[in-house]
Amino acid sequence: EIKSRFRFSNAAVLGARRSGKDFHLFIESDGEDKCSPRVKIIFRNAYSVDREIGLRIVTGEDEKYGFVFSNCKYLYEEIYRTDKGYEFHFLLWTQRALRYLTVACEDVEFDENFDIGEIRKGK
Repeated sequence: EIKSRFRFSNAAVLGARRSGKDFHLFIESDGEDKCSPRVKIIFRNAYSVDREIGLRIVTGEDEKYGFVFSNCKYLYEEIYRTDKGYEFHFLLWTQRALRYLTVACEDVEFDENFDIGEIRKGK
């Protein structure tokens, strides 16, 4: 079940972007619950993406210690089955305010341990 794959509370949101018809959400968690530390959530054929005004994800790297940091944390999600697939509602924390992200898509996949360079390159 898809709901069981979403266990990212307090994880860092490293990026969110369109890729063709899909939408990608890049997450880095602490790796608890047998979850890979880095996960790219791929929303296949995303026909609606609504980012609340003011949602800006800023990331950086500490080259000395090799970790990535972000101004955005994943707090909570609600998942609904629709006649076209799924609708996801995410509550995200930023330093300025809580923000919402809503994605409606046909299907969802998870790419574990993605290359962090993918975020920088905008693939």
